[in-house]
Amino acid sequence: MTQALNTLTGEKYINVETFKRDGSGVKTPVWFAIDGETLVFLTNRNSWKVKRLRRNPAVRFAVCDVRGKVRGEWFDGECSLLVERSEEKRAEARLKSHYRVAWPLFKLGAWVGRRIKDHVYYRITPTQ
Repeated sequence: MTQALNTLTGEKYINVETFKRDGSGVKTPVWFAIDGETLVFLTNRNSWKVKRLRRNPAVRFAVCDVRGKVRGEWFDGECSLLVERSEEKRAEARLKSHYRVAWPLFKLGAWVGRRIKDHVYYRITPTQ
């Protein structure tokens, strides 16, 4: 396991920094789970983060609190959209396992708000 993944063990949030066309970064706290030598997270398919990742898959990530305040070292990574249903199911299983109590509440909220179909899963591969 890489240093980045060791740092994230037991943590609940990471701050993912994606990059605009002009190179400036935008930081967003997300739920994540470790999947082997990578990280997985989900987001809304209509978010600006997704638009930025389509253009530039390079990211930085760091441990943070729920509000996004970084509490550790930044690491570089490469982000990719999970397109196969089997990959999505695996990512969802990892997230469900990591957020045992909160996950069903999150899914219920997404279902009630009719946003459940708007979610997409991403994989971050650390490059350091």
